[in-house]
Amino acid sequence: MPNRYPDSSTWCIVGLGNPGREYSNTRHNLGFSVLNRLASQNGISWRYKSKFSYGIGRNHPFFLVRPLTYMNLSGQAVKQVMQERHFGTDRLLVVCDDINLPLGRLRLRTAGSHGGQKGLKSIIDTIKTENFTRLRLGIGPLPPSSDASEFVLGRFTALEYQEAQEMAARAADSVIKIITHGLETAMNSINQKTT
Repeated sequence: MPNRYPDSSTWCIVGLGNPGREYSNTRHNLGFSVLNRLASQNGISWRYKSKFSYGIGRNHPFFLVRPLTYMNLSGQAVKQVMQERHFGTDRLLVVCDDINLPLGRLRLRTAGSHGGQKGLKSIIDTIKTENFTRLRLGIGPLPPSSDASEFVLGRFTALEYQEAQEMAARAADSVIKIITHGLETAMNSINQKTT
């Protein structure tokens, strides 16, 4: 579906997470962390609607979105944004955590399955396609005998937190790279240079 936003080159950047102070700095909220960093770097103030908060880029053509529906219902917020702002899937970028990637690893893909990530699953099920770009931030591996739900909703250890913040900074830079240099160039750089 092509982008019909007033500026067709504008990207809709969706960062996944859960609203509420109790979820801040949890592994599952890395998507929010990346968008908060982008908003801060670009002097953007958040505006609020019932299902999402948003910020409009000044220096770069992006529309930042943080769903307020909780992770498992992220698709509701994304669908509403796409309908109201006329975004197409060709300019949709979802930023989220990934338990299947080791901590610190970034992976950029232009399509694919949800891989067990509940927010991605909700988006795919709601907008009825897997064909949108996603930037995954590694939070794995899942420790032996650990519950996946408890793990993703848990907080980083002190050592992990530093690495997670560095990864979030690289992810924010990667979003700008996608917008300014295109997906192919960004993918070659992001997928090869991260460890």
